[in-house]
Amino acid sequence: LGDGEKKVMDCETGNAMALRRSIGSARAIKPGQTLGIEDITWIRPGDGIPPGDEQTVLGRRARRGIPRGRIIDADDLEEWRDAEPDPDR
Repeated sequence: LGDGEKKVMDCETGNAMALRRSIGSARAIKPGQTLGIEDITWIRPGDGIPPGDEQTVLGRRARRGIPRGRIIDADDLEEWRDAEPDPDR
């Protein structure tokens, strides 16, 4: 039965974003805090930084406070060139 080829059906396309995950905050993050692995988690929906791109978040400083359970956006983080190394990490 069928052609053996897996593909997304029309009725499934609307669910894709809701079912995917994004990198989010595992706990409240203070402005200026350098993010480590313990600070992030993977949450739905999938309209933020995708899992697998943790290197774009880890080691960067928060530009502003990020509440627990919120998707982390690139605008929440200082640019690499703006961030000074954190001697405690």
